[in-house]
Amino acid sequence: MRLKLLSGSNSQTNATNDEELGSKEEMQDWLLSVGIISPVTKESAGALYHQQLSRQLADFVKVPLERAGGIINLIDIYCLFNRARGTELISPDDLLQACSLWEKFDVPVVLRKFDSGVMVIQTKSHSDEEGRKVHLTPANTTLEVASGKTLPCAATITGACSPCA
Repeated sequence: MRLKLLSGSNSQTNATNDEELGSKEEMQDWLLSVGIISPVTKESAGALYHQQLSRQLADFVKVPLERAGGIINLIDIYCLFNRARGTELISPDDLLQACSLWEKFDVPVVLRKFDSGVMVIQTKSHSDEEGRKVHLTPANTTLEVASGKTLPCAATITGACSPCA
């Protein structure tokens, strides 16, 4: 009986280990695809650090902006960007300086500050009218409050909205 239990738990353990290995491999592949292979550093870029960082950041934000509908909170980008850089973290001041340089470069994103003080990164093609009716999620509730222009979809209020349920 003991051998049967041990062999049964081993087969379950092996199945669990195979699933864990599969999910770990998927996670590593995802992290490699998200990560920045050679992050710009002050040592490598010297006096051009903020300019190169600005260009790297503009390239990096394309995917998160696309997934977020064209606008994302600056704090979220700060976290995502630093996570992708691994151990070569940047300061909040460096992030702001890099974003402020976008006005000088021809990049498809802009830094925007709402009257409430909340700062976001958005695509140049994003308009406030696009975001007037959105689903209430933790990611966009901050932006709704910040802009004061976004309204929840009617289905959210009634509980019939499947993405919000």
